[in-house]
Amino acid sequence: MHSSSSYGLRSWVRSLRALYERHLGDVGYLTIPWHRLHILLLHGPRIRARRSLIARQAISPMALEIAASLETKGYYLTSLATLGGSPAVLEYCRALSEPMANKSIEDVAAMRSGKSKTYWLDLFEAKETVSNPTLDFITLPVLLQAAARYLGEVPILTYVSLFSRR
Repeated sequence: MHSSSSYGLRSWVRSLRALYERHLGDVGYLTIPWHRLHILLLHGPRIRARRSLIARQAISPMALEIAASLETKGYYLTSLATLGGSPAVLEYCRALSEPMANKSIEDVAAMRSGKSKTYWLDLFEAKETVSNPTLDFITLPVLLQAAARYLGEVPILTYVSLFSRR
């Protein structure tokens, strides 16, 4: 009888723990409004400044088209030339991924070991990312305008990754 009552208590404690995590954990239902309030209080003036900046900025018709497509379809198909990007970005990305073509599955697995997301391999990780064609491409005015329109505020670029599927 003692074991069945301890099992019932453990089950009850487990249920309470799950309920707590679901509603009050880091990403729980009830913490989302508190998290939003925290962000608003902590970063509110900067967010409002970025939103007012985009509201005053003229946006190109192509950026409006891209943002509308992102809102409705979730993607936008175009070409590098249409965006005004340099072909150097494609050559740069191909050159980054080319060494991966000669690697065995075991070599790639070894390179990914110890990473939190072992199904991705960041090709920028060992490269200088301060000045490369990829950063020039992602900071094209039309793409920044489209991102700003889609997000509702001026975007802040914080981290860039280029992943290999292999």
